[in-house]
Amino acid sequence: MKFLFDENCSPSNKFIELHPVCENVKYRLDEGVKDEDILEHVSNKEFIIITKDIRFALDALSHKFKVIYHHVKRNKDYFLQTAEFESETISEFKSFELK
Repeated sequence: MKFLFDENCSPSNKFIELHPVCENVKYRLDEGVKDEDILEHVSNKEFIIITKDIRFALDALSHKFKVIYHHVKRNKDYFLQTAEFESETISEFKSFELK
C-alpha cells in the first residue's frame, strides 16, 4: 500500500522523494482537484488516504479506502477503515421507527 497525502496536509517534495511509498495528490492528479475526483482516479487497494478534512475522510471511507485522519485541534491521528455489519444488526436497526 502507498500513502496518498491530500493537499491540506501535503509534505514537501523532499519528503516525497525520501519516502517512495508516499505520493501527493497535487503531483499525482493536479493541484486543486476535487475530493470526488481523487476517489474516482485512485484505487482503494493501492492507496491509504491521509487528510485533515473530515468530510473527505468520511467520503473516502464510504468508498472503502483506509484513511488516516489528522485532527488538527487535538493534534491526533485516527486510523480508520470501514467494516460490514452483521445481518442481525442491520435487521434490528431496520425495525426501529426513526423519524
